[in-house]
Amino acid sequence: MTLDRSAERVLILAPVGRDAELMCTYLERAGMLCKTCDDMDSLCSEMAGGVGALVFTDEALAQAGATHLLAECL
Repeated sequence: MTLDRSAERVLILAPVGRDAELMCTYLERAGMLCKTCDDMDSLCSEMAGGVGALVFTDEALAQAGATHLLAECL
C-alpha cells in the first residue's frame, strides 16, 4: 500500500543564498517531505500537487511576493 504524503509536503521559497537548500536538508533529516522553489510562480505551480506548509524568507515576500501569493495562488 502506497501512502500519498503530498498533503504533508513543505514548500520552501528562499531566493537568497543557500537558505532553501539548508532548510530542506534539515526537514528531510527529520523525515519530512520537502521541495524548494525558485520563485513565486514555481511555488504556486507546486501547490497544485498538494502542500502541508509553506516556508518563506522575508526576501521572498518582499515587493509583490505576498500580493502575488494571495491573488494568484490561493
